[in-house]
Amino acid sequence: MADIDASNITFNQAGAGSVTRSVMNKLTEFVSVRDFGAVGDSTTDDTAAFQRALDASNKVYLPDGVYKVSATLVARPGLHLIGSTPENCRILRTNTYGDTLQVGSTSASAGNVTVSGVFFWHYYSFNNGNTYVPGTSTSVTNRNTTGSHLQILSGQNVRITDCWFEGNRNNIYMRDSYNIWIDHCNFNGIWDANREGLQDTECGIYMDTTSNSTRNDNINISHCRIGGYGPSAPTDVTTNGVTVSKVLNAGIRFGIRIRSAERFTISDNYIGGQAENSIMIESKSIVAHGEIHDNMLDGAFNYSILIRALNASSVPNFINIHHNTGVGYGFDLGFVKVQQFEGVAGGWQISINSNILQYYRGCPIYIDNAVGVSIFGNHVSAYNSDGSTNRDLTTQSGCFVGSASSMVHSHGNLWGGGINNPSSANYCRWGIAFQDSSLGTASNERSLGLGLEGGTLVGGTNQSYPA
Repeated sequence: MADIDASNITFNQAGAGSVTRSVMNKLTEFVSVRDFGAVGDSTTDDTAAFQRALDASNKVYLPDGVYKVSATLVARPGLHLIGSTPENCRILRTNTYGDTLQVGSTSASAGNVTVSGVFFWHYYSFNNGNTYVPGTSTSVTNRNTTGSHLQILSGQNVRITDCWFEGNRNNIYMRDSYNIWIDHCNFNGIWDANREGLQDTECGIYMDTTSNSTRNDNINISHCRIGGYGPSAPTDVTTNGVTVSKVLNAGIRFGIRIRSAERFTISDNYIGGQAENSIMIESKSIVAHGEIHDNMLDGAFNYSILIRALNASSVPNFINIHHNTGVGYGFDLGFVKVQQFEGVAGGWQISINSNILQYYRGCPIYIDNAVGVSIFGNHVSAYNSDGSTNRDLTTQSGCFVGSASSMVHSHGNLWGGGINNPSSANYCRWGIAFQDSSLGTASNERSLGLGLEGGTLVGGTNQSYPA
């Protein structure tokens, strides 16, 4: 009698026109990690079984369960990794807290990869086994120094949808990759800027590069929530001589960090609760032709968007920031800053338009050193929320233009007004303010509601600009 296995058992699917196939044909359309010995009970180490499934097929299914993984899983090209739902299907990264799933490598690219319906989870180990308590926890053991839940190296045509990420040094890390879509995902982590023991997750999404001549290309991030884990204990914060006690966010340090990206779009996301910046652009290689639009950005302790160059050969350029909503809640320093770094200009050809911005403790739009900036159609209110009265242009202005900036053109913005009610009292002194030696124009600027407290729509000590 011949051995009976899936390859010599045939079947016909119900319905007219079906053809005879083997059970093996059917089984290999998608394999389950359970077929290769994975248990999914959160206790058994499923690393080897999981990797066997990835090696056996490029279509792998994860049923409900918590799959404990202690070493990096390596995906082959063409992988489709589909979980039941992120609520019920978790990959738990333990042990060294290194990479959880790697797509591609430094020596070989990997393309046409899809990951969907999975919760990538890094278990936090706190002192005495306690869980994190917002406002009181002060330290954590086994802090992570390296590793990413999903590492994409020289990836091509990679789609990440409906996944959740929590913990690890980076939720998603990509390098020298192109045609990447990240959609309907949720990112979380802890980074308390004032307590080193509570610094675990540095980036939600990190776009990196190996050199000044390589880059990521066509990166699309949409409909995601990139948030924080919870508040830290109260901390004294001083802004231009005014000190107040604030409960700061202890979320991911940077929501999105970009060192290299050309043709990138960040749209229709909620990005908030970061310990430093919602979007940090610090170009090491090409950062150009970027669209940041229709996002809700709030709760980042520093500037929601920070733009700067790490070297003079890769200054960010052609960045369009538009139709976003920014709320500082009185502890964010501002919405966007184009920053000079080690003498290098922060950006060229940048457009900031049609954003609605409110309630920042500093200047919402800060152009430190940039060339060719257009600022138009923004609604900017309730800045200088801590009430600094030292007549500092960098704090009491809706937009500050530094002395090294040139070709900065502002038109048709609304400045001033109070929190939630434009007609209430406020500490807004100037609309847009130009520092000596800066070059630009301002036209058709208008006050919002009650307007400005003691200043003018266009400020600058020794310069005049058209009304």
